[in-house]
Parts: sequence; C-alpha cells; structure tokens
Amino acid sequence: MKNRNHVLTVVAIIAILAILAIFIYYYKRDGRKSYSWTETYKIDEKQPYGAYIISELLKGTSDDHTFEVSKKAIRNYDFGAYKGTSNYVFIGSRLFYSEVDLDSLLSFVSKGNNAFISCEDSPSVASILDYLLDIDCDHYFWFVEDDAVDLNLPEYALTANKKYEIDHIKRYKRYTQSWLTFDSLDCDTNIRILGYVNDDNPNFIEVPYGQGFFYIHSVPDAFSNLHMAHEPGLVYAEKVFSYLPEGNIYWDEYSKLPNLSNDSNRGQQESPFKYILSQPGLRWAWYLLLSLVLLYLVFQAKRKQRTIPVIESNTNTSIEFTETIGRLYFQQNNHRKLGLLKMKLFLEYIRNHYHINTNEIDENLIQKIVTKSEVPFESVERIFRMYNRINKITEVSEELLINFHEAIQAFYQNCK
Repeated sequence: MKNRNHVLTVVAIIAILAILAIFIYYYKRDGRKSYSWTETYKIDEKQPYGAYIISELLKGTSDDHTFEVSKKAIRNYDFGAYKGTSNYVFIGSRLFYSEVDLDSLLSFVSKGNNAFISCEDSPSVASILDYLLDIDCDHYFWFVEDDAVDLNLPEYALTANKKYEIDHIKRYKRYTQSWLTFDSLDCDTNIRILGYVNDDNPNFIEVPYGQGFFYIHSVPDAFSNLHMAHEPGLVYAEKVFSYLPEGNIYWDEYSKLPNLSNDSNRGQQESPFKYILSQPGLRWAWYLLLSLVLLYLVFQAKRKQRTIPVIESNTNTSIEFTETIGRLYFQQNNHRKLGLLKMKLFLEYIRNHYHINTNEIDENLIQKIVTKSEVPFESVERIFRMYNRINKITEVSEELLINFHEAIQAFYQNCK
C-alpha cells in the first residue's frame, strides 16, 4: 500500500508539472505578458481586442444621458424607456440578428434615432444594406489585403495628412488580413461617405432611414483596446462618434454571440463544444479541467476538504496601459500627472514622425522640431515652456492643463 501511494504521488507530480509546462510554453515562452488575442469586442474585456476603452469613452460623453448595456435581443429592448434622441451602438466581428430583431432596429431608427454598427463580416453588413438600399442596387464589397491600412476621415484633420494607420496584430506580430470596404455605392445618392481605407476605399457611410440614420463602419479593429490605448486611436474614435448626436446610448452585447440572437438558426450554428475548442483560452481551460478530473479519479481522496473560497484576481492585472489611458479621460484628477503623460505622448509622436531623438530637451531639440514640422518657433517653444512649468510644480491648475492640451492639439493640426 505504501509503494502504491508513492507511485500515485509521483504520477500526480508529473501530471501537474506537464500541465504547468504547457501553460508556460504557450503563454510565457517569449517572456512577455500573456494576453488573449481573440476579437471579442466585449464591453468589460480589457484584453487587446476588447472594447473597454471605447465604452468608457462613450460613457464619458453621455453624462447627461443614459448609457445602457443590453444583454438581450433587440426585439426585447424598451426603446421608449428614455426621452429624447437615442443611439444604438454595436461593435463586433459578426452580427447575429434575427428578422424580428432587425425589424425592431429599423423601427427604432425610423422614428428619428440613430444606429452605429461597426462590423467586419460582409454577410452581416449585407443583411442590413438589403433593407436600407434600393432593391436594384448591387452593393458589392471590396477587400484590402494588407497587414496595415490608413483610415481617413476627409471632414477632419486627424494629423497633417488626415490619416490614421492601424495594423492587425496577433501575439505581438503583424499579420495580413482582409479589410472590408464598400466597392459600389453609386446606386443610392442618399448615401454619404464619411471615411475611407487607403484614400479610395469607403469604409464608413451614413445611410438615412425614416427620420434617423444608420452609420455603417467596417473596421471594428479601430475601436479595440489595442488601438484605443494610443492618442491617434482615441482621436479617430472621437471624430467617428462625433457624427452621432448627443443622447441616450444602447450598447448591444447580445448580438455578438451565435446561438442566442437568431433563435430560428439554433440548429444550424456550431456546437458549444466546437466553439470552446476554437478559442485558445477556453481550449486550455477545458484540457486543464480534464486533467484535474483524471487526477481526482486516480487519487479518489479518502476525505473531503472544506470548500476553499475563490479569490478573485485583481481587476487591474491585464493591460495596465489601457487603464492609464482610461483614467486620462474619465477618472484621473491629478492635473500634473495628466500633463506629464500628455507630454510623453507628444514626444512619442515627434520620435515616430520626424525620427528626432528626444532624450535631451533643450533649444536644439525645439529647433529641430520647428524645422521638420514647419510649426512656428513660438508655438513649439510654448509647449516646452508649459511642460517645464508643469514638471517643476506639484499642484497644476486646470487652466494650465487646458492651455497645455490646446497647445499640443494646435501642433498636431498644423504640423507637416
């Protein structure tokens, strides 16, 4: 009996070490933090392709209005619960509407409200355009194959050349993907093109419906935490959502999931087990569960331990840099800290766009920036003068912070 227990102990140790080795290999093999790279666009997800930052941005713009997160089908929304103009927002890889859900959304917009939909799945977008465009219209799609593209909003000057570059990253590497754009929109003169991919491929359109409007956007990557964690991404998102009027916001979490929103197609969707195996995090959780069950069967413990309470992990352990940006816009009241972070982003912009070494901040650096950006010396010098003041004092006034922000924004708008 003693030898048998010894063997079982050795087997258990080997099994546990094997499981740990698998996790270390797949999630820690490059020495960097392990993130989930699944494109979920979930509102509470702080991983690279979650939608935590954009949701916080929208909450911050609706202080006088309601921000409601809906986890039920559109057909069950109580759109009449709040007075005034309202905006429906969906950001996700795919849409799962039933016909009843789509009819409810069309009715909501026709009454003078608005719907913003950012989706990269062409069949999902086509199902909406079928209702919005003329029945004889061929709304073909075009795909741009690249690992990075420029997003352009002609009505806004995001940078000097009016473009914002985003790339498709998985596990810290760029990968080529098919970026969805609209190819033929000549059939309906009511369509207004608001944004482009690489200058000539429409990806953001406004379509009137009844007394309201649909805003269709085909690159949800732009609103992921990965890209919203940087200043250009925040600026782009602010400009895109500026087309929506102020009002209540209905954030749709439900329609991102299969097997839920379209009840008539439940039998045609993939099984839950297949979905679990398709997601890296869920797959390894499943393997771990099977391993633990196996260990339990091997040991068949002679006594039961009392239940050990589960200690929830800290909420600030994933993507700390995104929470810093989130606090920048919605939570932080430390003006000095905000000013220093603003300067850090400004210097990063200078390094990336003009290839200037910013380690030494002196008059020589200012002159190099003036020469390459073609911004007047007084404007650039004013930025560094206010920065020196913010860096030296402990209490920064709101007025100084606002002036500092406006000076940097003026630089972005006028630099070459």
